[in-house]
Amino acid sequence: MNYRSRYYYRPFPRQMFPPVSVDRFQQSANESLSMCVQLEQLCRKIANDASFAKQVKDAAQQSQQKEVERLISTVITFPKDVRFTPDGLVIEMETKKEASQPPLGRNSISLRW
Repeated sequence: MNYRSRYYYRPFPRQMFPPVSVDRFQQSANESLSMCVQLEQLCRKIANDASFAKQVKDAAQQSQQKEVERLISTVITFPKDVRFTPDGLVIEMETKKEASQPPLGRNSISLRW
């Protein structure tokens, strides 16, 4: 007996992808490296300079947002969002080449008091 299958296999055509460009990816990595360097400098300053650490913590305890931002800005030049809570300090940074463009990279660090 000759049986025919009811199902016919139709392979889908292979999905086409655009050519890969890594320019923006590499630019994002380079910008993130720059942010990491500045975050490392800030951590070293806090770790090695007790008076700086005390100034930051005192200003935060007194809810002096502008003073905390000013102190952090002496080390970090990237646009940043500085927040503090009773538990610690949170710094979020992002890179933007143009205001209309999404950020190329974001880094954040949380430090406990």
